[in-house]
Amino acid sequence: MPRPHFTIKNRFQKRSELYEDILTVDILSDVCHKLTGRRDYTVDFDNTGYNIGRLATLEFDSSISYVSFSEFEIGSRNSFFQSFPSALVKYHQEGNPKKIFIFIF
Repeated sequence: MPRPHFTIKNRFQKRSELYEDILTVDILSDVCHKLTGRRDYTVDFDNTGYNIGRLATLEFDSSISYVSFSEFEIGSRNSFFQSFPSALVKYHQEGNPKKIFIFIF
């Protein structure tokens, strides 16, 4: 059986660091385990464009999970949720009926 597969746009719109520097093997393994029951996965960090919605998708067993990560630091009253609507729109546009959306603080 194929392993779960993450796809993550690697670049921020306004920051120089990359998602691959922040979303460590331990973090992705934990998310994968919570969603699929497995810790092994593959990942593609896409360097074209930038990440909208602080979003990662995880495909496994004909289903897709949309995972939106909150900010690490509170910059303003609503900063934890600023990217949430963009990620939610992408989830709603997904044609696969076997989908879920989660938001990780």
